[in-house]
Amino acid sequence: MYVGEGNPDPGVPNRTFYELEYGDSAFAVIDTRGYRTSRELPDNANKSILGLEQKQWLLNWLSSKNTTARFKFIVSPLGFTSDMGEVIDSWGGFKTERDEIINYIRQNRIEGVMVLSGDSHFAYVTNIDGAPGGEAGGLYEASASPISAFDRSLGGFRTLIGIPEEAFKPMDQRTDDILFYSEGQKGATSLIGMVRVDTTLPVPEAKVELYDATTLIFNKTLVVTDLRAWAGI
Repeated sequence: MYVGEGNPDPGVPNRTFYELEYGDSAFAVIDTRGYRTSRELPDNANKSILGLEQKQWLLNWLSSKNTTARFKFIVSPLGFTSDMGEVIDSWGGFKTERDEIINYIRQNRIEGVMVLSGDSHFAYVTNIDGAPGGEAGGLYEASASPISAFDRSLGGFRTLIGIPEEAFKPMDQRTDDILFYSEGQKGATSLIGMVRVDTTLPVPEAKVELYDATTLIFNKTLVVTDLRAWAGI
């Protein structure tokens, strides 16, 4: 994702963000490292994980796919939730920009958006802003890190990372509804995420599945009308 040759668009061979389509689902593959300002800066409108060009490209992509793709997947190398403990190398350290994108989805009534992410070294599914302290919900994130997921037999996520007690903030401090999370049990390459999309149904649906090796550890079916980030406001 961070190599120029990884971009399938020959028109912009050195740009590390791009779009893909499969059937009537669309994918925006973004780069959260190559264009960002320092993650150590205070979180405000001048702090960006995407950079101005990429952020505008993403917003334009969301608008352009609003009527042409039933599901729109934002593929992020870093976790989108802002409730992940003390980890700052995520969208949680760029919450102002994250909220700008969420508000754009809400204001423009862009249905069917889901975030697919990695890098957390474990697997989780969360409903963004869906906790009691949040605003609405309706924007889901599914995350899995199969290549570098932590194995509990090696000490588990908390020991290896050195963060306190839980991977996420205490329940009363969360704005996102964490539906599920799991460290690897069967080995350091075990946690795999999958989304099965069926747009031939009267109400299109996406089935989110997480596996620990070949064992199904989580599944949830979301119909396209569940993916309305403005519905609870």
